[in-house]
Amino acid sequence: MQISDDLVKHITRELMKRLGNQAMEKPLLHLVGSREDLSTPALARIQERFEVHEHREWEEALPSNASVLITELNIQALVRVAEGDEGCTVAGRALLAALLNGQPVAALKDGLVWRRYMATAPKGLLNRYAPYESVLQGYGLKLVNAADVVAALLGRRPSSAPRAPA
Repeated sequence: MQISDDLVKHITRELMKRLGNQAMEKPLLHLVGSREDLSTPALARIQERFEVHEHREWEEALPSNASVLITELNIQALVRVAEGDEGCTVAGRALLAALLNGQPVAALKDGLVWRRYMATAPKGLLNRYAPYESVLQGYGLKLVNAADVVAALLGRRPSSAPRAPA
């Protein structure tokens, strides 16, 4: 009987977890969007902690040990994913796949296109899009600043979050 490479990798990963040696393999991070949307220090921290895979296209299969970072989410994708539809954008398909699989997923706050118009758009439009953002957060999307990506995806408190008194 021949054992597949995927099975060997899975068994090795599980053994390393149980033995406490996770330094051998970095967790996967699927970057959907452009690296240029991240500052150099933020990108360096991300690359230090994760094995980064960039995506311009999105395939349905998402490894179970992966996290997803979306650097830009347009208005159409925001609305359609909040309504449970993947839409036609790569970011929308990646976001919905990660949420459906219960995997850690974060989006850059500055990457939400509708937020760029907050200073100029009529209040009615802002009132329309803010609830969609809240719905996505309720589904598990973490909205983060570039500096807080690593902490958010690894389940730690972002540096900008208030600390409880000791």
